[in-house]
Amino acid sequence: MHVHKPVMLKEVLRFLAPVPSKRYLDATVGAGGHSRAILEKIVPGGMLIALDRDSSQLTLARDSFKEKRFPEKAWRLFHLSYKDMDQAAAAVGLSGEGWDGILFDLGVSSLHLDDPERGFSFLKQGPLDFRFDRSQSLTGKQIINTWTQARLRQIFREYGNERNAAAIARRICKVRQKNEITTTLQLAEIVRKAIPPRFRTTRRNPATLVFQAIRMSVNNELEILEQGLSKALAFLAVQGVCVVISFHSGEDRIVKLHFRKAATKNRKDPEFEILTKKPLTPSKEEARENPRARSAKFRAIKRLRKPGAPPPEKMGCNEMRYFQ
Repeated sequence: MHVHKPVMLKEVLRFLAPVPSKRYLDATVGAGGHSRAILEKIVPGGMLIALDRDSSQLTLARDSFKEKRFPEKAWRLFHLSYKDMDQAAAAVGLSGEGWDGILFDLGVSSLHLDDPERGFSFLKQGPLDFRFDRSQSLTGKQIINTWTQARLRQIFREYGNERNAAAIARRICKVRQKNEITTTLQLAEIVRKAIPPRFRTTRRNPATLVFQAIRMSVNNELEILEQGLSKALAFLAVQGVCVVISFHSGEDRIVKLHFRKAATKNRKDPEFEILTKKPLTPSKEEARENPRARSAKFRAIKRLRKPGAPPPEKMGCNEMRYFQ
């Protein structure tokens, strides 16, 4: 089976230092690349919990684990967003103990981009979907055809850092007055025409930042990341390490601020220690071999002592979807 390359795998294993009998959480399992490497280190005796908002990614991860013949008692998969990791913790009885290592590999999977029907790519014809979890109602098509010009301009600026946000939003609204915008290539062409020739570059497709902004809006990525990080730090065991690999400046900023706040909350008796004073980046060799890794930023933090207060109140498990 085809398996995409996990980003910064050497760094993940170095900081998480997985060993048998320990407990680990892959909050964004995808096709399971990082998780496979962790399982190879913790079997026998260890436990890996893996989450993903996309059930199709969980299917790939499960098939990969079975192909590698990892014992099924060593891993469990949950169709959950990482903001709901407490539900998985409660389901496996780890709520009080916490995880020895937690990994977030953020952004969009190359497998999402390769599937035209998911609507993530501006290079392939497909519906304007953009959903990680296809059971949710909001899609990219709804955003493009119903959100106001002002709101479109806002997300293109905030989530895409698009300098031509106003012109692009204005052209989208003009086009949709005549006909509904329904496909990825249709939107990509609208964006291209909205950008003045002097601002176009051969280094990047004109639609790159707009598609990124739509994806992040559809999946509410930054807000969910804030919630997920708060819970991850609360559920981290003493001497446990949380690692985050981000691909967007807004994501990295959120991670940086959360880690800094946790590490400086009590300077005399700190609860956490930041392990990466500055974000690590992929080696030149990895960036060359795996283009997806080029924009990655890697941060890590370690819990030094038990928290002064109990973890956040547990959520109910009514909505939890156990996948295995």
